[in-house]
Amino acid sequence: YKRQGSNIKEFFKIWESSGLVNIEEKLECHRSIQDICSFADMLYPKESKAKSLNKVKTELDGVFLIKQEDIIDFNNMLHPFVLRWDKRKNTCGLNATNFGDSKALTKERTLIFPTKPMIDFYLDNKTIDSDVSKYYVALTRAKQSICIVVDKFPQRDFLEDYNFREINLKKFVLTNKED
Repeated sequence: YKRQGSNIKEFFKIWESSGLVNIEEKLECHRSIQDICSFADMLYPKESKAKSLNKVKTELDGVFLIKQEDIIDFNNMLHPFVLRWDKRKNTCGLNATNFGDSKALTKERTLIFPTKPMIDFYLDNKTIDSDVSKYYVALTRAKQSICIVVDKFPQRDFLEDYNFREINLKKFVLTNKED
């Protein structure tokens, strides 16, 4: 078995069946609020769900979609930690960290430049064929909010259509923006 990423659990189950280890699941999350935990849990639908112990409230909590045209103003207002898949992704001039390089980091809020498979997964309910664990790492760096950059907001009510049950996914719209 491959001993990393999403295969690590299977590797340890083999060890457990041989009596080498005892697996005890810890489902409490001290870092992220529940909306972020639930959103990230969607990547692993067959696994147990995380329960947030983060009870902090701020001016912007949750999981949001943000139009690309608003990210510079958003960045200037809230200074999120910017994440991307790799250096080929255009981040509109913002300094960014690759998903995989952000492991073990904790930030107040993140601005995520998603890949097409990531957008397809969340908005069109398609399967992600690439390394799901990197997406999970990106989604779980933030304590209070995630903003996912999109070209445009979906036209339909995707919250009901795509089963975002306990997720309070919102559109982030700058209200103080001058025309």
